[in-house]
Amino acid sequence: MEVDNKVSFDLATFRLAGTLHAMFVSERHPREIRSSITVGQLEEVEQAVAAMPTTLKYVRNALSPINAIPVELLAYIFKIVVEPHQRFPHSYTAHPDPIDGLHVSQVCRHWRSVAFGFPDLWSTVDTARPMSVNAMLHRARGTPLKVIMRDRVSKDSIVPCLRDTGVLMDIVDESHRIVELHIEPKYTYGSLLIERFNQPARNIRALTINNVQGALSSSHLPRLFDGCTPRLERLTLGGFTYWRGNSFTNLTHLCLHDQAPESRRPLPSLLQFLQSSPLLQELSLIAADINLEVERDQSLYNTILRPTVLPRLRTLDIGHSFSPQATARLLSHLILPPYTAINIWAPASAHFFGKTNGARLANLIPDDIIKLGPLRTLHAVRILDHKHAEQFAGVKKLGDKAMDVLSVHDGVLHLISDFWSQDILEGLLKKLHAQDIRELTLAVDAGEFLSADAWTRLLKRTDSLTKLTVLPKCSAALLALRAPGICPKLSELTVQEERRCTGILLQNAASQRADEERPLDRLRVLEGISTSPGSPQLDDYTERQLRECVGILEYKAATFDERELAPSAWPSDAYRWNLTARCGK
Repeated sequence: MEVDNKVSFDLATFRLAGTLHAMFVSERHPREIRSSITVGQLEEVEQAVAAMPTTLKYVRNALSPINAIPVELLAYIFKIVVEPHQRFPHSYTAHPDPIDGLHVSQVCRHWRSVAFGFPDLWSTVDTARPMSVNAMLHRARGTPLKVIMRDRVSKDSIVPCLRDTGVLMDIVDESHRIVELHIEPKYTYGSLLIERFNQPARNIRALTINNVQGALSSSHLPRLFDGCTPRLERLTLGGFTYWRGNSFTNLTHLCLHDQAPESRRPLPSLLQFLQSSPLLQELSLIAADINLEVERDQSLYNTILRPTVLPRLRTLDIGHSFSPQATARLLSHLILPPYTAINIWAPASAHFFGKTNGARLANLIPDDIIKLGPLRTLHAVRILDHKHAEQFAGVKKLGDKAMDVLSVHDGVLHLISDFWSQDILEGLLKKLHAQDIRELTLAVDAGEFLSADAWTRLLKRTDSLTKLTVLPKCSAALLALRAPGICPKLSELTVQEERRCTGILLQNAASQRADEERPLDRLRVLEGISTSPGSPQLDDYTERQLRECVGILEYKAATFDERELAPSAWPSDAYRWNLTARCGK
């Protein structure tokens, strides 16, 4: 029997249904039942009962706590659910499902009513569901648009969704309403995909163009939006090096990536572009920095250039650089505030920081760091190999490739790399203001290659050092600390060692400093040290002697708080984006 859920029934019908149920319970005789109801009344009761499940569901939804909140707040929650939060650089690769309000509008009648009553919920137009583009544009009813132009990606296949010219032109016709445009196709459609956007876009604030023409594309971006984008703030460009005719100025966020090495800009051109956006807050150059060979061919390398001032820059990411010298040349022409976070990274297999010595690393840091606030204000240097970076600093491997990293933020420099030589520390401290360094950490398996003499030279340069951490090879450092006048302000020492002599060296260094009236306030010996295997009495004796020489002793501590050494700016948003939007490159 077909049921119309919206037909109303009078109260007498439900009273009759109650009477029939009472007859059933009391097992009345059929003759008595026939005298109490007609066939027509029974059919009406059957229709009322059949409609009750849907009615009860509607009432139950109405009683749900979430449906008691104001519809404006409910719509705002829908917007958060529908539209994932995006950091910069933008990428929707991690969100393969089409982004629209359809799934929340299909939960119940009330949610559907709320969803269709708020046009802003439909203002994200995603071509991953091309058949719904026109519906989204209609339901948005004049609100500002966020447009995502991409193909649909599933577990088994990639479906091309940008071949329908009609759908694309419907989007182009709304250029005046677009505030965000993200073009991230998986297939190569050619420049015609973006050349259609030839009408002014006076309200656009974010623009992303990735993978439009493929690996062999031209490096020149066509003129878009008739060159009229006065409110553009966030720009991400992949593959394009030049954009003549486009007005990309006064940006706050900029990401350039995957430029062909032979077509990259020389430094004067890149600086001129950056100078047009003095309020830049985030800058990411991923396989998109300068090409020194181009500069040398054009006789620009020795040209004196005016440095670019970026007083509001919060983050600077340089990944997959052309060379350490190219990075250093760029850094030497930037003036940055102290709070800028700098992240320089490359695959460990590329030996970007060097392989057997610190020469390439030394070339990475400019000779003059006075204009680079983050380097000028350093107070801590932490050098770790990948194993100890994960063990003691919580830096886990992301993706399938280990990354060598130089990260500077909030006065702390982190160098994470598996290569090691004694040139590293000496090369770093020569470039940096060693006299201002108050904390030094060395956690590398190859640390035994740093001799006591080398440690003595290094520690003499760091008169302000108050905290020293050496893991796991510390004997040479302990020998150096016995020298008179070394590190007069040192108050905290953390070590880990596996050699028998370590306990004796610790005792000698600590007692000598106590005798010279410059004792350690805190000495921490991580578990793993064994002054003499099989001789716990010697351990007890060493512990007693050390307690007499230092303020606080943590002997054979079993745990280490990784937050002590964890970098505050790594992994960066740009690197995480690199793992998703640039996967496979």
